[in-house]
Amino acid sequence: MSQAAVQQPSRKKAVISLLVLLALTCIIVFTFKDHWAEITAALAQLSVWQVLAVLAVGISYPLLEGCVAWVIVRSRLPQFKLWQGLDVGWCGTFGNVVTLGAGAVPVQLYYLHKVGLPTFYGQAFLPDVCELGPAMLPYTERYFAELLRTGTIREVTPSDVWYESRTDFSPSQIGIAPAAHPDDGFQLLQGSPTFSGEILGGCIDTFYDFFDGTR
Repeated sequence: MSQAAVQQPSRKKAVISLLVLLALTCIIVFTFKDHWAEITAALAQLSVWQVLAVLAVGISYPLLEGCVAWVIVRSRLPQFKLWQGLDVGWCGTFGNVVTLGAGAVPVQLYYLHKVGLPTFYGQAFLPDVCELGPAMLPYTERYFAELLRTGTIREVTPSDVWYESRTDFSPSQIGIAPAAHPDDGFQLLQGSPTFSGEILGGCIDTFYDFFDGTR
């Protein structure tokens, strides 16, 4: 295979990345087109050094996150490069922006999955482990305990109930369990009821955005 043939996919990806960046820039410009005067006036009150300090603080977080990801992942994948760790950090920033805070972890786990790291989408610490009710929800506690005890989860079965999302997270809700309703179990949306393959966990809205071209 010639060097030109090897480089061709990389060039194609670079062009696609530039087009996506251009599209996002256009969306930002269009979104704030009626507020440029206000934005310009606010920025005019800052000195150059203040602007640079704000940019440095904003950039430092994904860079530090990327370095941490590189250190952790290369213990499992020695070939994992620093630039890939930085990619993980920026993927999280991108996922947060396009999904309003819900998509960082699914995007990062998908990236790590693609580079060869087995990933597990575990429980969210605050809503699952620190549930406001009297204790962890039984379904959550069951698999959390199994994972800690055995290091794996052998079989996933549907919960007997589903819970309404909380709308009040004030201290007055401590010790009050969320409203529960009977659950009908897993529902097959399409295809054969018997199948095999890998399962990707995460925010279903984020995965929808992976394949939907309208956003």
